[in-house]
Amino acid sequence: MGRIPPTSPFTAAFLLFDGFSNMVLSHAMEPLRAAAAIAGTDAFDWWTCTLDGGVATSSSGLRVAVDGALADLPDRTDLLAIVAGYDFDALAGPDLLAQLRQVSGRVARIMGCDTGAWVLAEAGMLSGRRATIHWHETDRFAETFPDIDVLTRDFVVEGDHITTGSAEGTLAVMLELVAARTDAHVQQEVERLFGPWRTDETSMGLLLPARLRTVLRHIDVKIEDRLTVAGLARDHGLSRRALERMFHDGLGTSPAAYVRWQRLLRADRLARDSQLSVQEIAVRCGFSSAPVLGRAFRQAFGTSIRARRAGARPDDGAAQSTDPAGK
Repeated sequence: MGRIPPTSPFTAAFLLFDGFSNMVLSHAMEPLRAAAAIAGTDAFDWWTCTLDGGVATSSSGLRVAVDGALADLPDRTDLLAIVAGYDFDALAGPDLLAQLRQVSGRVARIMGCDTGAWVLAEAGMLSGRRATIHWHETDRFAETFPDIDVLTRDFVVEGDHITTGSAEGTLAVMLELVAARTDAHVQQEVERLFGPWRTDETSMGLLLPARLRTVLRHIDVKIEDRLTVAGLARDHGLSRRALERMFHDGLGTSPAAYVRWQRLLRADRLARDSQLSVQEIAVRCGFSSAPVLGRAFRQAFGTSIRARRAGARPDDGAAQSTDPAGK
């Protein structure tokens, strides 16, 4: 399953069934909304669906008019999250299973939230894998699907398949995904919004290899320095090819593209939240000059630094500076 480079929006789709949990859905969706608002970019997008595109009613009676049917799932979706609810064991009919298998090739990851793991198991997507489910269903889940290694955890990541055992586990996964697409400032602000509930099991970065997390922290701390792929590889005892493969497997992009995107995210935050000159922002974000930053910024966000500082958003039709540095 392919992944989208960080310069494209992270797109999540939420498949809802009648009786779904409001709490699970909010824990899955709200981190994306918060990250998009804090970052001030279109880095995150989300889409809701049901099997037939009809209204979904939650366990508490909340009716949700979704964006479409599962069959209309956008191509190149990063995450398909199944939010099943209480009648999960009666959901997995032939039509659902066939559609899930059909769309699975169009998503980078698929996640069974809480009891949604049961649906994935019925579709045969968890056979031979480790998985978790809501604690109340653990024993029955293990008995019904003996080919699954059932664990009692907040969440389990098995390659491109994720299962969560609670709303909190779902939140942990979404915060991990936000962290992989944003800089440390956005990550910390999003985490702060949702409270200091984390445990060691749900600490940041469990979706990424430890060695890759170390490199990402290095980049975040040294973002204003002249970072090169060769230098990063040397500093972390890797060959250039091994480093590039690690980034491709973990983030779906190259080290150079990731560094550039992090520089731009930092520049965007400083443009909105500080009174630094464009030249000072360029220096702090590792760009060689203000004009170089200005061109890269406009290309990435569709607006100038001056317009961003005035409160504009990408593609909102705001007047843009003709100065490539956005002064």
